[in-house]
Amino acid sequence: MTYYQLLKQRRQSFNLSIEDVSNQTRLDPNFIQAIEEHNLEVFSDDYSFVRYFIHAYCDAIGVNWNVIQVEVDADIHEYARNKNQALTQAQRKLASSMKPASSTKSKKTHKNKSLSKWLSYKITGSYRFSRIISIGVAALVVLIVFNTISGVLSTRQQAAYEQQVEKELAQKEKETTQLAKQFQQEKEKKAIKFETLSKSENQFRIYNLSEARDLQISITLPEETSVMIYVDGVLVSGSETLTYIDDFTDTINVSQNCTITIALGTYSNNVVTIENEEFTFDEEYWYEGTPAEYTFEVEFNNSDSQEETQEETQDENIQSEQEEG
Repeated sequence: MTYYQLLKQRRQSFNLSIEDVSNQTRLDPNFIQAIEEHNLEVFSDDYSFVRYFIHAYCDAIGVNWNVIQVEVDADIHEYARNKNQALTQAQRKLASSMKPASSTKSKKTHKNKSLSKWLSYKITGSYRFSRIISIGVAALVVLIVFNTISGVLSTRQQAAYEQQVEKELAQKEKETTQLAKQFQQEKEKKAIKFETLSKSENQFRIYNLSEARDLQISITLPEETSVMIYVDGVLVSGSETLTYIDDFTDTINVSQNCTITIALGTYSNNVVTIENEEFTFDEEYWYEGTPAEYTFEVEFNNSDSQEETQEETQDENIQSEQEEG
């Protein structure tokens, strides 16, 4: 399966439209469709930017860029090379159209020789005939020289063009790498983060949230047990009276700092997963037959308010020092 087929299949498996991916990556929908249909002509010879677009597409739908990078680079290089070859052939065809056909030239030369020989016998010593022959030979020499010079110039122009293309591709590759690095840095900066506060007490921290979002929670249940999920002490999912087995999944919406508590009726090698991050229960302070609890402190970014608080504190300290002075 080619990389562009893989991207399309992965997008469809998530029930995402091209517009959904466009909104997430800020790429033009036409570019996304062109990538999936392998229509690189849409990019108007800016093939180096295709690499950045595909990289961004991979990040948006969870495809490992490193796995398909070699195939993408080889595909773009091959496409650009074929494009250049087609242009070279077109230029050579144009140049060759200026040359007389070899077969016609041979026939004409043969006929001219026969005619010249016959005329020589008929009007030997004719000054006018000799002059015509001289002019014809000179014209033929000029034509040959002109075609030769045209061929040399065409070859040089093609070489210069190819060098310019290579230079532009190298520059675009550099720009692509920088853009991809910036994209990755921005993505990591906005990514949700996790931290273990106390392993033995099964306390964890979920932070770096910038806006309200849904947290995907999944719990493996090898044995039948009750599941209860609390947000700041309020039951929001599961039941105190019902029991579950195999898997339990739900989505919890959080919009501000809070504490999420996941309580299982008992522990049986359960694994809690939040946003693809696994949390294993530590049995050090747990006793069989008692509920197993996971605690998650959810924190939103408040760097702006922290900076304001620090500035206010500094202003107060300066004012206090001035009053004491």
